[in-house]
Amino acid sequence: MFNLSRKEMILGVAIPITAAIIAAIIGLMGNQERDKKPAKLTLEKIFIANNSTPENLFGQWEITNIAAEDLGGEYHRELVESDWGEMEIKDSGIYILNPELFKAEFLKSNHSYIHWEFKSGTIADEIEFTGYRDDISEATKSHLKQSSFYQTYQRQVKGTEYFNWRLLLTEYLNSKIDTKPTLRITIRNTGEQPATAYGITSKNIFMSGGEAGAGGSRLEVANLETDIPLYWDRDTRLDFAQPIVIDPTETAMLQVNPIVEDAARGDGDGTLTYQLSLQYFNGEENTEKSIGIFAQSDGQGFEEY
Repeated sequence: MFNLSRKEMILGVAIPITAAIIAAIIGLMGNQERDKKPAKLTLEKIFIANNSTPENLFGQWEITNIAAEDLGGEYHRELVESDWGEMEIKDSGIYILNPELFKAEFLKSNHSYIHWEFKSGTIADEIEFTGYRDDISEATKSHLKQSSFYQTYQRQVKGTEYFNWRLLLTEYLNSKIDTKPTLRITIRNTGEQPATAYGITSKNIFMSGGEAGAGGSRLEVANLETDIPLYWDRDTRLDFAQPIVIDPTETAMLQVNPIVEDAARGDGDGTLTYQLSLQYFNGEENTEKSIGIFAQSDGQGFEEY
């Protein structure tokens, strides 16, 4: 027989009970962690950021929202197979690049048109005022004569009688469209686990235009961390340099510059309609959140006659 003291007997009972309680607490905490709902990202706001630059003297990027119920009747016409193999909206010149997205998303959702708008009350007004005429006001001529464009153009036409002031003004204004459309996106995590965002993907829906033509000003991709190049013949993606962690109830501001390099088949200006989606890990699996559907041309500015 072992002769145990009262203290030893109490400890002999208490220690196993305490260990069991600790194990139960740890198990409960583990279950609670596993029971947390996965992260869920919600779009709160999206807008175009226009920084203060010399180009903004003449115009700026704008985003125009278009409701699904305001779509023209041509979008609801019959789909037929085009000569190129993809589906086409009958008698419309609209070529469907992703029929599933077109039917399930575009026809039922609002979308946005991203475009450059020249400001009124500036020398850009003279393009509309002069129409196809070659002449412009003396004040605008004086402004252009101070630019390098004037010197270059003067050398090009030297020895000829041809000097098209309207063409010079058009080229000058189009050259000012060298800033890129910057989308600022506010995202909130309404789930119970952190979300880890790691990139943005683009899926093409349809294209229009693209016939041969001179076109307007085109933009070029330069910043691989924020620019996402868009082409009618393939979907693209932008991978973040560093993943962005969004904790539960927190918001994050994301930035992306969608650059339409080639909107449609052919070398003329075209318009590409596409869907941007944010790729993220929700604590359980990789998933995505649609940022929106956008339409954008690969030729911005005035046509050069």
